Amino acid sequence: MPINILKKSVKRFGLEITENCLRLVEASFEANGVALVGAIELPFSDPIIRQGKLKNIAGIANHITEARLKAEPSQISATSFSISFPDKILDVGHVSIPIVSKNEIKAVASSAFAKLKKLNEDDYYIDTQLTVEHKNIGFEVMAAAASIENVQEIIKLSRLLNITPIAIEPAAVANGRVRLSYPLQNALTISICIDHSNTFVALWDKGQLIALDDLRNLGLNDILDKNNIGSQMLSYEEISKLNLETEKFMDSIRKIVDSVVCILAKPRSAESEKLPISKIFLSGPGAYLPKIDRIFEKEFRIPTIIKTVKFTNNYKIGPEFITAYGLALRNEA
Repeated sequence: MPINILKKSVKRFGLEITENCLRLVEASFEANGVALVGAIELPFSDPIIRQGKLKNIAGIANHITEARLKAEPSQISATSFSISFPDKILDVGHVSIPIVSKNEIKAVASSAFAKLKKLNEDDYYIDTQLTVEHKNIGFEVMAAAASIENVQEIIKLSRLLNITPIAIEPAAVANGRVRLSYPLQNALTISICIDHSNTFVALWDKGQLIALDDLRNLGLNDILDKNNIGSQMLSYEEISKLNLETEKFMDSIRKIVDSVVCILAKPRSAESEKLPISKIFLSGPGAYLPKIDRIFEKEFRIPTIIKTVKFTNNYKIGPEFITAYGLALRNEA
């Protein structure tokens, strides 16, 4: 009779910090799949950002401790985590660079991004990801920059909580990692994440993020405020039952539609240009807006799916937790 030797399960959690709240998702990676340990969204009572910097790290640490205790179905106890910053802290964008060796891409792209954003390169931690290679021309590279000061604050935060940071990632990258759990085809996909204060639209070619647009002044709160609805007073279930078939509502959605059109017009590799778009994935709190999936499906005639995740222990998370779960999926490699 064979003996099955199973590896011990590994637990990690994702920590998504937005301007409005923090979200935590802990997952247990086991031999038969991924189980949910706990998830929670906890609003901030006071602003956590001042002039592009995290403030009151001790207060944020207390908030995270409270969230870990209140998470459901179980408390969050993992000590390894990945984190995403609010977009006012983590600057993300694309740069084009000339042909260089693969070993030089990171350094050249980091310098180009710092110059584009007028950043002192010595004062920032800059991560890069190759998105498009134009044969005999150069490269398109996505870069994300966090100030050394804010990175040091995260280190301080991890020490206060006695936890170990794995990575600092753009929300769009973490969010797209969950998209990869769907069957992949030889086609492009679009991810639209509508959070409380901002929306991002990302174009994916399988495992590569090849275009990104960040609408920093358009989010769920803005959409509801323009319809004279106080978003802070409503649950996601109540939001899903609103009647929002108004011109003001459609004006906001058209801005997101325009963003999709914009990223589709950005330069891509010759191979990518030939691929169709197979799906649009919606996530974030804005995915609870009534009929939002049907609106995009009708506009682009592309199947549109609201992202949710069901785990092996039969628990499920909604679209607001997708980015935090994507952070939990990030391993130490």
